[in-house]
Formats: sequence, structure tokens, C-alpha cells
Amino acid sequence: MTTGQTDYIQKAIRSAEQAAKEDKAQNYEAAAQHYMMAVDWLKQAMKFDTMSAQMKQTIRPIIESYGQRAEEIINILKNGSDKRKAVADVDNCRRMMQYMVTDPKYFRFEKRIHIPLPDLKERALMFKIHLGTDTFHTIQEDQWIQLARRTERYSGADIAVVCKEALHRPIRRLCLATHFKQILNPKFDDHRQLWLPCSFDDPHAVPLTFDKILSAELCEPPVTLVRNSIVCR
Repeated sequence: MTTGQTDYIQKAIRSAEQAAKEDKAQNYEAAAQHYMMAVDWLKQAMKFDTMSAQMKQTIRPIIESYGQRAEEIINILKNGSDKRKAVADVDNCRRMMQYMVTDPKYFRFEKRIHIPLPDLKERALMFKIHLGTDTFHTIQEDQWIQLARRTERYSGADIAVVCKEALHRPIRRLCLATHFKQILNPKFDDHRQLWLPCSFDDPHAVPLTFDKILSAELCEPPVTLVRNSIVCR
């Protein structure tokens, strides 16, 4: 519960206490004014986004109860009746508001935790993690530091977006490629010949599209560092 929200509820409690006091003393005009003030303060408190759904659900019938009592008093004044109605319900509402202010289940705390931006070594490590150990790439160990230097003031989420874009580019290249060439599988445990997208003027280029090649025979284009940016070739 924020400070402003608590202030509004405290003001509503004070208005409700004064309203009940005036109501019992049959000072109906003053009582009606204080009931309506309590309603207004509670409506202001409900405008805060930090108020929990449970607390709003509890406050709504309180607003309705105070509003109904104010209308009853107005009718008493209008009809000239001096018959006083019991104010037990509004007293219960006032006690409920006091309980809400102190019971943590009715509100949630806003706690901000400052997380500093990653330093040079941390950014380099994040690039490695987000790119993945199974990704086919040609980035050398010293080039991770180059990437980290180029991404000063980047957060971990920013680096994740950069890596995600780099990982999507090989898929786009496979889909758009019109020529492929055969290369040895870059994985050391498998020495099969695979098809890799290439330029049409490559001396080993063969006119093909990826839908004509079995998925097991496709080699994804490697993620490569170009001008200190990670792309696929």
C-alpha cells in the first residue's frame, strides 16, 4: 500500500468516525456530510493501481453502506422525521477499514531492487550463454570481448535480444537461399557432407532450394562476427 493510498483510507476512517458520532447525536446534516466525505476518500484510494483486488472487493460494500446511510439521513431531513436509525453497520465498516490498514493480506508492498548493468566480462559471458553451446558459429574467444565492448550499457535482456536476432537469421537465409554447396559437417563427431547456403557465384554452388533437401542434410549457416556485430554468413 502506497503512502498516498494509506492517507486516503485514514482520512476516510476519520470522516466515518465523525459521521458515526454526529449520527448518534442526531446531528443528521453533519453526519450526512461526513459519510459522503468518507465515500469520496475511499473512491480516491481505489484509484491506485497498487491496491489489491481483495482490498477493492472489501472497500466496495463499505462505500455502498456509507452512501446508503447518507441517503437515509437525507430522507430523514426531507421528511422531517426525528426517528434515529441504528448505526451499527457503519461502525462495523469503520472497524473493517482500520483492520485493512494494518493487515498485510489486504495490500502489497512495492519494493524496488536495483540491479546494476553487467560489466565487460559479464557481457561477454552473456553473449556466450545466449548464443548457446550447440550453435554453429565462428566467433573466436577474443571476439567475445569485442562484442562486449560494443555493447556498453546493454542489459542482459538487451544482449538476449541481439543473440535471438542473430539465431533467427540462419533460418531466414535457409528459406531464401537459391544455391547451396556441400561442405564437411563442422561437428567433429559426424563427418557427413551437408548442404550449406551460398552465393550463386560460388565455384561449388548448386541451384537448389531448402525444401528439396532433407533436413538431416542441411547445415545451418554459421553465426559470424562481422564488424563487431554477430550475423550469419
